[in-house]
Amino acid sequence: VENTSLIPWIVNLALLHGLLIERSRGVFRRSNLVMAIFGFLLVIYGTFLTRSGVLADFSVHSFTDLGISGYLILFMVFFTVLGLALILIRLRAARSGLSINDPFSADFAIAIGVLFLLLLAILTLVGTSAPLLTGMFGEAASVSAGFYNTTTLPLAIIVALLIGVSPYLVAKQRSLSSVGKRLLPALLLSLVAVVVAWFAGVSQILYLLVVGAGSLALFGNLIVIYQQPGKVGLRLGGFLTHMGFGVMLIGIVVSSAFSSSERVNLTAGSEPSSALGYQISYQGLEGDVRTKDNSVMLEVADSKSTYQARPHYFDAGRDQGIMRRPFIKKYLWHDLYLSPQEQQYVGDGDKLVLGKGEVGMISDLEVTFLEFDMNAHDAGEGMAVGAVLAVSRDSAITMVTPVMTFSTTGKTFQPAELPEGGTVALNDIAADQGKVALQFAGVPGVEALDLLILEVSTKPLINLVWLGVGMICVGTFLSFLRRRRLQKT
Repeated sequence: VENTSLIPWIVNLALLHGLLIERSRGVFRRSNLVMAIFGFLLVIYGTFLTRSGVLADFSVHSFTDLGISGYLILFMVFFTVLGLALILIRLRAARSGLSINDPFSADFAIAIGVLFLLLLAILTLVGTSAPLLTGMFGEAASVSAGFYNTTTLPLAIIVALLIGVSPYLVAKQRSLSSVGKRLLPALLLSLVAVVVAWFAGVSQILYLLVVGAGSLALFGNLIVIYQQPGKVGLRLGGFLTHMGFGVMLIGIVVSSAFSSSERVNLTAGSEPSSALGYQISYQGLEGDVRTKDNSVMLEVADSKSTYQARPHYFDAGRDQGIMRRPFIKKYLWHDLYLSPQEQQYVGDGDKLVLGKGEVGMISDLEVTFLEFDMNAHDAGEGMAVGAVLAVSRDSAITMVTPVMTFSTTGKTFQPAELPEGGTVALNDIAADQGKVALQFAGVPGVEALDLLILEVSTKPLINLVWLGVGMICVGTFLSFLRRRRLQKT
């Protein structure tokens, strides 16, 4: 789903650089018109993907069908026809001026960068649209994260190399040797960065190439600024934006290569458990698991302080199942992620396995499993199974039905309230034997263990990603100020 906003952003980024070439050389006019129109059409298409329900089975961030698919398709058809009409009307007037035939010019590097940005957008579009495309010919399927790593990282390397080289294509000496001579300091610094990354533990060749290309984008632009003291002015915006892209690439690789993850089992009220150097204790759930405000109460201790963490864990109902929202603690050199995976009540004395008609005792409760209930519960697109129980205490009989729901996201549990306190959950089903496993919690006289499975992970130097994004934003703003100043003069 995030790709649906990324794709038009990439197209508009290509358009921005295409407009720079059009302004300086008068070329790319028709291409810019096409990119501008398709940048808008892709926004509508992205809205269709996320709001029509076609990605509902492939992304937890997508919506189910909201009943507006017809309107979105109508919008796409209307604006596509309108866009093509505008292109045809402007086709003759949007003639290009001078051609770009000098490979040692900055405009040539920008033009190549525009082409690779468009290729990046197309590949991302194909991967994002995979469920829709495959569904036309059979069963819908999505691509894995490996598809994007394989297709986009090489393109990111090429774009970063162009960013690092382009500032050195403005001198009068237009030869490979002269460009290489001016670029040598940046190349040496980039090589040092690759060697450092290698000794630090980055062993994948593709990752090392990304580090080298990102370093070239950073050092190449930084050296140009250093070599022109007092002459850069608001042109600093372009340099800063390109440096930020290099820093962001390095941050992505480093945080991915050195990330670590560990799962721990935590019991409410017990001693803290150690994970990745942190002491973490579980204090139970806060709120109702059936509402989005529900959270997991954790206490985390690092080497310097102790703080409360509140990741969210709740049952979204219908076909969405359990939703998890991790808690993120930002440190200077890394980020800590705490993501609850599963919560359940366990224990030796609070569990019964019963067949139909069988009777079991839990504390002073007499529990009889009567039958399965397959029809009384709304499970959306999933399947819900209830266990009808007769619970008696002192000759008073109460009928309760705990429910287990199966969906594409896993199992969810809806415990039933017991008379005079406590709950019973349908924890497991042995359909071939006609038996159910019942889990009791909060029953007077029975101690239940509240167990949480928690995933603890760290992302080293993830702040480099945010630093790069910040540099891109600041650089873009400075470029905007420079453009306004040029318009006034």
